[in-house]
Amino acid sequence: MQTNIVNINDEIEVFLSQKPSSNTIAPVLEISTVDSISCANTELWVESNLGSQNIEIDILGLVLDGNCVIGNVKPMTQVVLNPAIGNYNLTFDLKNSIKSKGKIEITNDLICLSMSEETGVVAGHQCIQRLHPHAVWGYFQCASESDMLQFNASLAALPYVGFPGNAGNYGIFSMSENRQVTLSNFQFDLQRLPKLRQLYFQIADFDRFLIDLDQILKNFNEFKLELYFCNGTTIKR
Repeated sequence: MQTNIVNINDEIEVFLSQKPSSNTIAPVLEISTVDSISCANTELWVESNLGSQNIEIDILGLVLDGNCVIGNVKPMTQVVLNPAIGNYNLTFDLKNSIKSKGKIEITNDLICLSMSEETGVVAGHQCIQRLHPHAVWGYFQCASESDMLQFNASLAALPYVGFPGNAGNYGIFSMSENRQVTLSNFQFDLQRLPKLRQLYFQIADFDRFLIDLDQILKNFNEFKLELYFCNGTTIKR
C-alpha cells in the first residue's frame, strides 16, 4: 500500500503501561503525538534499540497509509521493554534533530520513568504499579442490580480468588484506596446493560477458574464480560 512520510509538527507524549504475555509481564512505553492528526489512517513511525542498559527510541515521523481517511486521531505506537529489574538510560531522538533524555527504573513493585531533558517529549515523572503474576482485570456488565450483587458474591466465594493489591496506577487500569477500579481505553454500552463493575483480582488456579466462571455465568441471561489475564489470555462472553 502507498505510504507517505509526514513531518511531526507537535510534541510527543509518553506514558508507561504493561503488556502481559505467556512468558512475562513487560513494561511498555506508549508513545503518541500530543495533538490529534486529521487523517485517521496515520501511524507514528518509531524505531527502537534496546541495549543492556541503554534504551534508544528514534521517532522518525508519521506514516500515512494510502489516501487520507478524514478523522481526528492521535497516532501512537508501543515499545515493549526488557522486564528485568534495573536502571536504564533512556534517549528519545525526534526526527534525528532533537534529543531528550531520561531514566527508567524497574523494581519488583514499580516501573518509573523520569526525564532529565524533556525537549520535544512530554513525559515528566511517572510511576506505575507492577501487575501481580496472577492478576486478572476487566469488567462485568448486566441489566439489574440484583444480577450484579449475585455476580459479586459468586466471584468472592471462589476459594482461590483474592482481592489484594495496592492503590495506584497500573498503566492498564488504576485503583483507588477503596478498590474502585478504572480501566483505560475501554468502551461500555450502558444503555442496554446499565450496571457495570470494573474488576481487578488475583487467582491461584487458572484452569479451575475457567471452569467455575462458566458455571457462574449460566445464572445470567443478559450480561457482557471481558477479562484479561497476566498470561496474555483474554475472555469475552
